[in-house]
Amino acid sequence: SSSSTSSSTWTCSQAAPEWTPPSDCPEPMMANRTSPYFTASTPPPSHVYVNDPSFAIAMIGLGELMANTTIIERSVQSIRRRGLYCGPILILTDHAESSRYEALTRADPNVHPIAVESRDGKMPTKRYKTELLDIMDADERYDDITHLLYVDVDILFGEPLAPFVGYVQGMTTLMGQPSRADQVQSYMLMFEEQGFGPERGRALKEGNTVFHGGVMVVHRQRSRDCLAVWQTLFDDRERFPNRDQAALYYMLYDNEELKQRCMVVQMDHRPFLLMPTKHIMQAGDSSGFVHVTNGRRSKQIDDQLQADYYRCVMMVDEEYAVKSRFSP
Repeated sequence: SSSSTSSSTWTCSQAAPEWTPPSDCPEPMMANRTSPYFTASTPPPSHVYVNDPSFAIAMIGLGELMANTTIIERSVQSIRRRGLYCGPILILTDHAESSRYEALTRADPNVHPIAVESRDGKMPTKRYKTELLDIMDADERYDDITHLLYVDVDILFGEPLAPFVGYVQGMTTLMGQPSRADQVQSYMLMFEEQGFGPERGRALKEGNTVFHGGVMVVHRQRSRDCLAVWQTLFDDRERFPNRDQAALYYMLYDNEELKQRCMVVQMDHRPFLLMPTKHIMQAGDSSGFVHVTNGRRSKQIDDQLQADYYRCVMMVDEEYAVKSRFSP
């Protein structure tokens, strides 16, 4: 795209350009694709794209790791090419003026770097999740958005996003029905946690659900009190020094007053969320959201296998697929 391209003239075909699989992809990956690839000769049908003016995606990219690696570019590329989403992507960053964002926005005017202050520590940085609606309120570009999807930057999109958007809109419509609206307090939409964490053992004993904080949908009106309550717990560093999931668990199950103000509506993770193992990558399986965390899970999978999976299945360019680029 030229630098004169504006978001008003931006088209979905520009956002998700044609792609040719690399010639050296491992055969099992290419043989077991779970959805078709689209090339110049077989373009996606228009209904597969997501270009809904009421829907947006947001992520947080703060700190030196985000400044010195290509995690952001990798995520954006998978959202456009594999997710076939062409609406706004809000990136909260403390490096908004850097040349990399200038290049990103020149190529894709629907990528919106939003300048925020640097914060020391995991919880202060993650606190921005609870501030997303306030940030949107301050920018008239987002006045029509009713549903915001937050994703961690290390999540890749492995399938077209359109079925998920329809699923979410159906759930929020249901929550707004007169039979439900009087009973339901503020809410957020999340998947059940599929990884490991200290909350899982306790939840199993108590019959509760631990939720995955890396993918979250908030509603412009109905999620505000939830986010406000969660934010107060982010600020209680003595009780919750480093885990937003611990704060969320306390809010939903331990504090009688808070759990009357906020509920998490559980989305079905099975069609949409994948935490890939070595065998899943070798087979070339994917899902709507593919989460290879930068920590323990990533270290258990061979670097070359990860790179092959990213470039052959997730449609990520070679320069963004090399795993070593994502290490601090």
